[in-house]
Amino acid sequence: MKEIFLLGASGSIGQQTIDVIEANPHLFTLKGITVGNNTSIIDEVINKHKLHSVYLIDNNKKREFQLKYPDISFYSSENSLVEVLEKTPCNWVVSSLSGFSGFEVTIKAIEMGKNIALANKEILVAGGEFVMELVKKHKVQLTPIDSEHSAIYQALSSHSVEEVDHIIITASGGSFRDLSREDLKHVTLQDALKHPNWSMGSKITIDSATMMNKAFEVIEAHHLYGLEYNQIKVLISPNSIVHGLVVFKDTSIVSQWATSDMRLPILYALSDQRHLSLEIEPLDLSKGLSIDLIPLDLDRYPVFKVALRMMSLNKDACCVMNAINEVGVQLFLNEKISFLQLEQMITDLCMSYIPEQLVDVNDVFKANEKGEALARNYVREHYGI
Repeated sequence: MKEIFLLGASGSIGQQTIDVIEANPHLFTLKGITVGNNTSIIDEVINKHKLHSVYLIDNNKKREFQLKYPDISFYSSENSLVEVLEKTPCNWVVSSLSGFSGFEVTIKAIEMGKNIALANKEILVAGGEFVMELVKKHKVQLTPIDSEHSAIYQALSSHSVEEVDHIIITASGGSFRDLSREDLKHVTLQDALKHPNWSMGSKITIDSATMMNKAFEVIEAHHLYGLEYNQIKVLISPNSIVHGLVVFKDTSIVSQWATSDMRLPILYALSDQRHLSLEIEPLDLSKGLSIDLIPLDLDRYPVFKVALRMMSLNKDACCVMNAINEVGVQLFLNEKISFLQLEQMITDLCMSYIPEQLVDVNDVFKANEKGEALARNYVREHYGI
């Protein structure tokens, strides 16, 4: 039985993870959850699951829930997520917190010997080398909750990485894929949040529109599979049916197709890469399908081009880029800057950045702070924010 601690239970991935757990009570049990300010889900989850612990930010809400449910341990911002995890009996952690906020607790979970189902791309983007070293050292599983990397895992099944010429990760193109650069001058936050294929959290939806999310997946693939960056390609697939392809050295190609439903990669990640029953709408091939795979236009998606530069620099470049992006996306979500200003900030800061060496995990935190400071200074100087 997999005993699961769910980081980010109120988010899109968190809610779909709970769906998967509830559909498979013979395989999974939910032991603990964290939520942010959205505490509306707590009663429902407690009524359906025998939780050991709950973390929420608000101290007053914590006291209210503790009185209401005395048999459950409640924690708040007075406690660290690491402390909560240490006190919760579990052998798996689903890491679906947004951004760099999930880095420390995921690192500590690995050091505690917990297996990780990873929905938080930023953890590998910021410190993938150290994360994968710890995974190997502590002999734990790390499986990505990601439709594209789930696809690559499936296509690689029973094959070694040495057989691979390159892999192809597909992208939907995001909410603005049919717009020109000129059109982007007039887009709004509401426009950006309307993803054509997926229902996702706000940050990842914006990252999809800039194509930063796909850059993050390239970095993930580099760490997950030990592939060089020039072995990882990206193509646009507008209907999000083909999620990933592996091109082997003999030129044969194996791909994975599926509907746009995140419960599929969640179940695959949690079930040791097994194909178990899942009640979702299947692809109906009898009706015929049109599959388009389109080259990624770097001029149309300048942020992806910038990210390629940061990947080539290595060292702390990707961590700094992640922090810059995180600050910029939050400003856009708060409607403090426009979409093109977000892209311009990322471009300006990353194209001029000179990387520094990462020696240990502590340097990852320092690089994150440096990237945040660069971004805040930039918007103060350019936009008066």
